[in-house]
Amino acid sequence: MKALDEIKVSERVADNLATRRAADELFDFIQARPGKAVILNFRRVEFMSRSFAHEYLLKKKETRKRIVEKNMVSSVKRMFTFVKKEKDERKSSYSSSFRSFSLSAKNL
Repeated sequence: MKALDEIKVSERVADNLATRRAADELFDFIQARPGKAVILNFRRVEFMSRSFAHEYLLKKKETRKRIVEKNMVSSVKRMFTFVKKEKDERKSSYSSSFRSFSLSAKNL
């Protein structure tokens, strides 16, 4: 069995992940790698902005590669959790608003 390709995020991108563009460039690099899966090693990554986290999650959802993250500090984990929660709340709010609009439109 072949070992998974491992990318050290702090060396490939930076130890402070701040921009959407940085997330895009990371995923361009991931997509260019051979294989169906990759390990992203977040060792030495101390900061991640909301913008980077949001773009990262969008790109991760779009890719066909399996991505395994490891060695995330708690602040990075919390940012991912925050962005996922925010996205889910927006989706829920949109669905609720759409249902309300649909119901009121039927009464016209």
